[in-house]
Amino acid sequence: MRRLTQAQRRAHTRARLLASARRTFARHGYHGTSLERVSENAGCTKGALYDHFGSKEGLFLALLDDQFAARIEQAQRGGDLPPSKTMPFDREFALLFLEFVCAAGRDARLRRRLAARLSALRSQTAERVGDPRIAAAIGAAANGASIEALVFGEQEGAATFDVLIGALITPASSEDAASHR
Repeated sequence: MRRLTQAQRRAHTRARLLASARRTFARHGYHGTSLERVSENAGCTKGALYDHFGSKEGLFLALLDDQFAARIEQAQRGGDLPPSKTMPFDREFALLFLEFVCAAGRDARLRRRLAARLSALRSQTAERVGDPRIAAAIGAAANGASIEALVFGEQEGAATFDVLIGALITPASSEDAASHR
């Protein structure tokens, strides 16, 4: 068996911490999760957690980055704007994200950090769809559809998202546009 390099050990530790954080945040919520519990569940020291993420906010933002990267990769494999069946609803992450948004709404520093992450995602989406306003609307639609899915069920949220995306990316014919005037 080959020994891992320092970089490989660091990556493995980081991955264990992120997996533990996701499970622990999901089980206990953002505010109910301690860094001690996350590091303990990962089999790491609290110092390792601080070394990799700096803070609880940094840990959550890293989870957010990983989630966004996975979704973008998934969308790229599935075509331009995949239907909901290729981008499944993640109830656990939706709950965490909404809880984090509420925390950011009460903390200006956290809000700025979250805004920076969401702006980066919006920019990547804008590159794909060619319009920053459409990218912003897609993000809002995804967030709203997550709320719909949490309240009314996953199928309802996916249907809501599909309708909104269809309306955003399918230009109305001139006849349709004229009939709405």
